[in-house]
Amino acid sequence: EVKKDALKLQQETIQYPLDPEECFLSANKNPFPYLEAVRRKQYLLESGEWDRRRILYKGENGKLETEISTMPLVEYPHKGGVIDAPLLIFEDIPTTLQPENLYVASFDDVKQDDSDTDSLISFQIWKMETFNDEWAGRMVLSWTLRPENRRPMYEKWLALQQAYNAKAFPENEDMGYKSFLETKHLDEKWLISAVDFTSAMNINSNQKRKYGWTPRQSKRVLLGLLKDKMEDPTKSSKFNQEEGDVMGIQTMNDIGFLEEIINYKEDVNVDRISAALGAVGWMHYLEINWMLPKLVRQQTIEEKEYKFVRTAIRPSARRRHF
Repeated sequence: EVKKDALKLQQETIQYPLDPEECFLSANKNPFPYLEAVRRKQYLLESGEWDRRRILYKGENGKLETEISTMPLVEYPHKGGVIDAPLLIFEDIPTTLQPENLYVASFDDVKQDDSDTDSLISFQIWKMETFNDEWAGRMVLSWTLRPENRRPMYEKWLALQQAYNAKAFPENEDMGYKSFLETKHLDEKWLISAVDFTSAMNINSNQKRKYGWTPRQSKRVLLGLLKDKMEDPTKSSKFNQEEGDVMGIQTMNDIGFLEEIINYKEDVNVDRISAALGAVGWMHYLEINWMLPKLVRQQTIEEKEYKFVRTAIRPSARRRHF
C-alpha cells in the first residue's frame, strides 16, 4: 500500500528501493515528488525526448538562429571548474513578437568569478498556463553552465529575453546581469521589481534590493510554490488526454533539473531549482493578480511543425557571434 506520508514513503524507498537510483536518496525529507522525477528521467533517457541541445547565434539578418549540438550537458553534481554547455530549447524560439507575460525568465547567477566551487549559472524561460497549449506551465528553455567570461552569456540572455518578450525575476543576491543591463540602460525593462513573498506579495520599491526575490524573505514560500507546481495536475494539452492526472514534474524535460529534484537537500547547491523558483514565483504572482497574457489566437500544429523544421543545422559560416 502506498503511504500518504511523504517522509515515511521516502524512508521506505531507502530500505526497499524500486530503482537503483533510489539507493542514493537521503533519509532526510525531500519535499518534492522525487519518485516521479526518477521515472520521468528514465523515460527521457530511453526516449531521447530530452535532447533539444542547441547552440545559439545570430544569422546574417541579425535574427537569432539555432544549430543542433552534441556538446555534453553539465553533469550533476558539478565538480568545479569552467565549463561550457549547450542550451536546451524545448519550445522553438518565437519568430514574432509575443504577448506580455506569456513567457517568464529567471536565473541563478554566481557571486564571484572563482570557478573552483560547485556552483553553476542557470538561466530558464517558462511559459504561463494558457488554454490548449502543449507548453502551458512548462519550462521551455534551460541553460546551465559556468563560463570563464560571463559577458557573452549575458548578451545571449538579453537576446533570448527579447525574443520571448520575457522579463526576468531572479534571486537578487547575485546580480552581475543587472550591472550588465545597466550599461545598456535596460535593467528596468528586462528585470522585474522586487517582491516579498512573505507579505501580501505587493511590489515593494522601498526594499534595499530593487529587483527580484530575496532568499531570506521568500525562499521557503517559493519552494512551496515549486513543490505545488510539480505535484499539481498539468494543464499542458500534450498530457491532458491521458487517463488520470499528469503531475507537473512529469512534464519536465531538463534532466539536470530532475536530478536536482531527486537529490534535493537544503545544504547542497541546486542552481536549476533556484532559477526555477523565480519563474514559478512570478507566474504565481501574475495569476493571483490577473495579469494574464492577452492571446490573439492559438498557433496551429502545422505552424509549430514548420517552426521545428527551421531549427535544422545551418552552415557555421553563416554564424555571427555575439
